[in-house]
Amino acid sequence: MTPDTATLRAIYASLDEPSRVIRVLCDQPSQREKLSTLFAAIPQLLDALDAAEAELDKVQGECCDTDDRFQQALEDIMCACGEDFPEWSNFFTLDNAVDGICEYIAGLQVKAERASAPPHPPEATKL
Repeated sequence: MTPDTATLRAIYASLDEPSRVIRVLCDQPSQREKLSTLFAAIPQLLDALDAAEAELDKVQGECCDTDDRFQQALEDIMCACGEDFPEWSNFFTLDNAVDGICEYIAGLQVKAERASAPPHPPEATKL
């Protein structure tokens, strides 16, 4: 499990002296310099991570809102069709709803074509 940014900030803040940690971890000055640079970048990286998490939360919320509006629109259409569609579930999904609505509309089109077709002329009787 990946720790959240608050946990990472707490860990970073708990380091008394990053320079002392660096001295313990590294023997060579070139390694110390690289590690110092990395330590210095940690707060900025955590800020960027916080911003990315906030943006992700916002986008996920917008996605859920859009999905809810789409589902409500489908329910309204199904209600207008007057058909008995099942409740939403793992077995009746948005795809099933769209297919059901398309089938209903296709049925209406067939009925409309039949209603607008000219009547068949009566067959002539043989005398």
